Amino acid sequence: MLDYNNLTSIIKKSPFIKRIVDTLLLRSRVYAEAEIYSSALLQALFIPFLIAIIRGVTVTGYDPENVIESYNSINDLWIFLIGVIAQMTIWILWTFGCYFIGVNLLSTSSKHASFGELSRATGFAQTPNLVILLGLLPFFDLNTMLLIGSIWWFMAMMVAIKYVLNYESLYNTFFLTLAGFLIVPLILWPGYELIVKFLL
Repeated sequence: MLDYNNLTSIIKKSPFIKRIVDTLLLRSRVYAEAEIYSSALLQALFIPFLIAIIRGVTVTGYDPENVIESYNSINDLWIFLIGVIAQMTIWILWTFGCYFIGVNLLSTSSKHASFGELSRATGFAQTPNLVILLGLLPFFDLNTMLLIGSIWWFMAMMVAIKYVLNYESLYNTFFLTLAGFLIVPLILWPGYELIVKFLL
C-alpha cells in the first residue's frame, strides 16, 4: 500500500523532485528558484536532454509491442540521434528567441532576466513532456500522450516566461510562447526531413 506520508517526505527532502512536482502543478515558485540559483543549471539541462531522448525514440517508428524490431537497422539509430539533437536544438533556439523578443521587443519591465535565468526556467518547463513515457507502454496511445505533453508543456512555458520576464500581460506571454511553439519547429523540420531521407 502506498505510504503518502513517506512520499511527501521524499519530495520535501529532494529539491529536484520538488521542482519537478511544482512544474507539473504549474507553480511559479519553481521558476523563482531556477532564476535565483545558478546551481540548478544541471538539473534544468538534464530535463530537456531526457525529453530529447524520449522524443528521439518516438521518431523512429517505435512499436511498444515489438521493441526489438523497432531498431532493426543502423538507419534507425541515426534517426534516433538526429531526433535527440533536433529536440535539444529546438529548446535552445526557442529559449534564445523568447529571450531576444521578450527582452527587446515585448519588455514591460526595467528588470530584465538573463539568458541563463530564462534557460533554467524553460528547461524545467519541459517537465510535462515526461508524460510521453506513458505512450511508450503498450496500453497507452503514443499520439495521445504526445498531444497531452505538448499542451501541458505549453502551459508550463507560459508560466515560466510570465514569471521570469516579469510580464503582467497574459496576451504578451501567450504570443511569445506561441511564436516559439510554431516558428522554431517549422524552421528546423525541413532540414530534419532532408537528413532522414538521405539516410533512408
